[in-house]
Amino acid sequence: FAFFVCVVTGTCSDPAFQEMKRMIQRDPTKLSQIMAQIGQRQPDLFRLINENKEEFLRMLNTPIE
Repeated sequence: FAFFVCVVTGTCSDPAFQEMKRMIQRDPTKLSQIMAQIGQRQPDLFRLINENKEEFLRMLNTPIE
């Protein structure tokens, strides 16, 4: 649930999100691999991210907390 809140509100201190953000900031090519995993494991979250792509990308590009 916390991950959904992160995507919708644009604020996230969730450790899993922060770790994903670190990985993508270190190697942006991992984004497609991570998104594929989310699509398989959490289809509702994947749909939510796709509906809010701009906000999701903005969150990924903000400095790590």
